[in-house]
Amino acid sequence: MPTQPQIACYETASFNTASCSWEVSGEMPAQPQIACYETASFNTTTCSWEVSGEMPAQPAIACYETASFNTTTCSWEVSGDMPDQPAIACYETASFNTTTGSKRRYAGSTSNCLL
Repeated sequence: MPTQPQIACYETASFNTASCSWEVSGEMPAQPQIACYETASFNTTTCSWEVSGEMPAQPAIACYETASFNTTTCSWEVSGDMPDQPAIACYETASFNTTTGSKRRYAGSTSNCLL
């Protein structure tokens, strides 16, 4: 009998007495779908695909911004603009509230106004 050929973990070898040869059958499992930030490696010990990789952390954003993960570029995209400062009188000041994401108007004295 001929020596059995080496086979992969997902293959089987059967001896065909009619042809007097070994027949190898079996297919490697299909690679799983992975995200853009992942990699898949076939482990011949466990005979399975191993997926590794982590989604990048979302960047810090301001209260008026949004972050969306783009699977085409495999990166975070930040969008949003700070609201325009409101029109104020000469005796008012405006400040941006980073908690609520809005502008506030504060009354002051007329000492800042040219009379």
